[in-house]
Amino acid sequence: MYILYAKVEGIKNFENDTFEIDYTTNKRVSAEEVGGNVTRVKNSLYKLNTVAITGKNASGKTTALNIIKGIQDIYLNNESLTPDNSLVRYLKPTATIHVKVFDAAYIYSIQSHVINSKDDVYFENEIINRLKVTSKFNKKIYDDDRNYESFLSRSALDTDYLKKEDSIFSGILNQKEALNKSYDLIMHTNFNFLSYYSESMSEDMVKLLDSGIEEFTIHPDVHENDKMPKFKIKFKGIPETIHSDLMDLEDYLSSGTIRALNIFGSIIRVLHTGGYLIIDEIENHLNKRIIQLIIEFFTGELNVNGATLIFSTHYVEVLDTIDRSDAIYVTQKKPKSDIHRFSDLLGDKDRNDKKKSDLFLSGIIDTMPTYQSYRGTKNIIAALLQKGDAHEKN
Repeated sequence: MYILYAKVEGIKNFENDTFEIDYTTNKRVSAEEVGGNVTRVKNSLYKLNTVAITGKNASGKTTALNIIKGIQDIYLNNESLTPDNSLVRYLKPTATIHVKVFDAAYIYSIQSHVINSKDDVYFENEIINRLKVTSKFNKKIYDDDRNYESFLSRSALDTDYLKKEDSIFSGILNQKEALNKSYDLIMHTNFNFLSYYSESMSEDMVKLLDSGIEEFTIHPDVHENDKMPKFKIKFKGIPETIHSDLMDLEDYLSSGTIRALNIFGSIIRVLHTGGYLIIDEIENHLNKRIIQLIIEFFTGELNVNGATLIFSTHYVEVLDTIDRSDAIYVTQKKPKSDIHRFSDLLGDKDRNDKKKSDLFLSGIIDTMPTYQSYRGTKNIIAALLQKGDAHEKN
């Protein structure tokens, strides 16, 4: 089950009160890319395996990820629409969520009308149309709403047994033996702690991140009632062996090692299920080669179930790892946030022989801080230093 498209009308922070993102390709797909950069849904319809979001500071990247997470929590993770949902904080008093979901034999087109009042948030009405995926199916048929047949309407259902905060799509999700769940590490952007561990966590995995480690093993605590693990750590050139609790690991492992272990643990889960992983500011605490490795897990031979990585980054050099320009979204402030595919912004300047970082740094897309802002900031700091305002006063 894949979410192929999502749009929200009634979003506070985006231009025209609208947020829209498409996870399918809009450029030609080569045979070599299938099973790598993209997953074939059916015939000429392909899903992107990586989606990157970039833009200036405060342009809406994290907001976009929170909106995406909130939608996936409802239509993939089968969660209720509550004030805790990360989408709700951005909704206007009335909003409409449009989602297209692929599930084996059908494409489901869902329209959910939401009321977001001061005291409550709930589904006012919903309509689900569906499209049969046949041997003649193609992207042109998928894109044409006239090809979808009416399937379910909330107003026509007996809602006595359906909570108002639950989507009618939950009836379809409840029939699934397993869900392609979405996981996120957004909360780890500013708070770095080991939230996921496994007894199968490889010592090689840790050594990849910290070459100074000679031994790293996980073993159960000696107390049967305490389910928290103990970690045995030995560093090269140091005779002492360290025994650490989970919460004390940050005293011995670097921030980059802990962050990467969290990411690797989540990658294992989503590659196994074909789910989604959302990472905010992927470059935090990590060097470029580790970031490349993370992306390669989703664009390489290990991604047999069509898992999807969605991440944001400030650093355009990271985008050189992404082969497809239609897999990159750019957020801009105008003055509200706006989000567009990089390929659409480039138009006829979209060329494979140009590094994506060079295109961004050239200023062809407005994603870099302005020269005027740079000069202004530099002049202010220079003036403060000259006056002595930067010195600590006793």
